[in-house]
Parts: sequence; C-alpha cells; structure tokens
Amino acid sequence: MKISFDKFGKPEEQSLMEIENIKLPKEPSTWEDFICEVLDAIAEAWSYSERVSKKDGLYVFSTAGWSGNEKLISAFLRSVLSLTVDWERLSGGFYVIAVSEKARKILAEKVDSFVIQMWDEVRPQVENEGNEKVETSIGFA
Repeated sequence: MKISFDKFGKPEEQSLMEIENIKLPKEPSTWEDFICEVLDAIAEAWSYSERVSKKDGLYVFSTAGWSGNEKLISAFLRSVLSLTVDWERLSGGFYVIAVSEKARKILAEKVDSFVIQMWDEVRPQVENEGNEKVETSIGFA
C-alpha cells in the first residue's frame, strides 16, 4: 500500500479512502500479516516517525497533534480491519493497536493493570466523602 500526500504533507483523500475501504483477504489465516502490512504503511507515512513504535504485532501511534496523522489513524479505525484487532485510544492522541495474540494479551494486561491502579487511587477518595446519601434521578438512596 502506497500512501500519497498533498502539497501540505497531509495524506490525500484517495489514500484515506483506500485505507477506509480496504477488504480483508478471503483466507483468515493471512489476516494478521495483511493488517500488519497496512499498519506498517501507515507507520511509514506517519509524520514524526519517532512517535510510532511497533513490536510483535503491537503498534503504538502518537498523532503529535498533526491532523494528517489523525486522518490516517481515523481511516484505519473506520475500516473493517479495526474490527479484527484490539485497540485503545488514550487522551493526547495515543492509539495502541494489538494485532497478534501475544500483543492482545499484553494490551489486555496493561489495561487491566491501569484500571486497577486508578481504582485503587480513586476508591479511598470516594469512600471518605462523608458517606452522604445521594438521591439519584430514579429515587434510590
């Protein structure tokens, strides 16, 4: 896959549409390699290439606020390919995409660890707010 750019260095609409409308190969056994090829092409086209990391089917992209990068990752996420991977978006323009089974396990472990850590930090604040009863919109206390 070759991604073309306009005179301002942003991906051309034709390239974005090609990513967005891409079809999976008929044989599921080749999907992982195919998706990695597409993500590799996006990584090659990424402005600020130092803001892309990939290893063993795990890709980390940081858009660095560049709209061209946002358009590339958005085109991928609108494609059918995004339905076959695990991915997370973090504030600040970070996207983590797990293609391989190993990468999926790593991503799931990291997300679980983060959620547990954040809950452990927030829970004491919630528990120490005076134990006031609060009426909800449906009337439960």
